[in-house]
Amino acid sequence: MRQNLPFDEVMAMLGHQIKHPLSRLGASLTLIEEGKFGKLPLKSKKELVIATSHIKEFGQLVDALLELIKNTHHPRSLNLTSCDLSFLIKRVIKDLESDAKSKSIKISFKKQKGTIKLKINEILIKALLTNMIDNAIKYSPKKSVVSVNLKKDKNKVNIAIQDSGIGLTKKELGGIFKKFARGDKTSLLHPHGLGLGLYIADMVVKAHGGKIWAESKGRGRGSTFSISLPSR
Repeated sequence: MRQNLPFDEVMAMLGHQIKHPLSRLGASLTLIEEGKFGKLPLKSKKELVIATSHIKEFGQLVDALLELIKNTHHPRSLNLTSCDLSFLIKRVIKDLESDAKSKSIKISFKKQKGTIKLKINEILIKALLTNMIDNAIKYSPKKSVVSVNLKKDKNKVNIAIQDSGIGLTKKELGGIFKKFARGDKTSLLHPHGLGLGLYIADMVVKAHGGKIWAESKGRGRGSTFSISLPSR
């Protein structure tokens, strides 16, 4: 008999299933990088170092997400560290540069003067920003602009990601952060998505005591996704 397991249990099982092959892959790449199977050309070695770094980062993300899911029902403090948000956003933009260039999309980043530091779980917030900026690129037309704005006031830090893409209807705006939610146009353009990215984004932001919301003037008129995190 098939049993309908709770979402968090399913995600936890998937996470553990991913971790083992990921660990094996990382170990194999490290051996190749160290020259155990012969000397590599310098360019190949540089690319291998980047690949190994991404695998390590992905493994850390899986661990952080598993911890987040566990804490949904048993709240504990997140592993928070002081982070320069401007530097973190620039790292994310650099990682997504090739995707943007493939569509001739410019990513514009603006921030107020001065360093904006915040205590966050850097792994989770980086994954959140990567997902949201990647979505903005994915659903924007060629030769357009994706804008990322960062500002701080007395009590909070705000990040806004704006695109000129497919936009959202009022109905879609009402349920965009729900589990398995996907817009009608989104499903047509990218039919293989699960509709979990924004649901997990909402979990991450709420775990930090913040808010996330979307705004759009309608289909074909772009969207703005905003994140507000409390200053600590």
